[in-house]
Amino acid sequence: MVTEGAKEVLRKREAVRLSKTLVDFKEGRINESEVQDILILHDFYPGDIEFEELLRKNSPENSLMRDSRFVYVPSIKCYVAKERSLFGKNWTEANEELHKQGFQMPTAYEFRAFLRFARDSQDYKYKKLFGKLTRSQDLTRQEWLNARFERKSDGLYSITFEGQEQKLDDCLMEDRKPGTSLDGWVDSDTKHGLPSAKNPGGSLYYTYPREKSSVMFSAYSRIRTGLEVGLICDGFAPMSLDSLGVRAIKDVRKEILI
Repeated sequence: MVTEGAKEVLRKREAVRLSKTLVDFKEGRINESEVQDILILHDFYPGDIEFEELLRKNSPENSLMRDSRFVYVPSIKCYVAKERSLFGKNWTEANEELHKQGFQMPTAYEFRAFLRFARDSQDYKYKKLFGKLTRSQDLTRQEWLNARFERKSDGLYSITFEGQEQKLDDCLMEDRKPGTSLDGWVDSDTKHGLPSAKNPGGSLYYTYPREKSSVMFSAYSRIRTGLEVGLICDGFAPMSLDSLGVRAIKDVRKEILI
């Protein structure tokens, strides 16, 4: 039988562990299974005022750690929705609605990191998610990404809804129908998140950025050619389709206070 004194020692040890774990979590140094340990601790000590206060100060206020609809991607320190939402809205409307809900639309850089995480995960459910995004035979599947393009005196820029700018240096500036390499793009490290000019050939349907256009990731199942997965960079921002949705994303660095 565990004595009250032993329980108190355990409680203090776990409180210290919790604090260290959350610091590591903030810095992106722990994986999802370790994040779940925090939730186990929370359930093990219900009603502990000191423990609850520590969690209140350190946990994302919207409790995304508990939300099975999201996956934490350490490389970008963001929670990303596993499924799309807000169908039938144009690029601006989707961004506005996400902001009302406390989320943002993923940039091409963030979406690429999400794909890489899912593809390279040792967890089958995430590998299955990558397959659903890139190999599923759904008739039509499209989602907005957070970029529109503007030409300035020194070149073409990607600009987010929030106004962040990134010049399109080392960007593939020709259509590939198909294709360019999906894995080459996912493995690339361009700051704008789009395929580099040296991206090898492959099956990814790609249209290059045009001024005043926006970005979509899409998958079509065609009778003659089969599945076409595409990164469409000449999207028409005012367009809205029933099959066109958006994936919510949340940057935990804006929520966690240590």
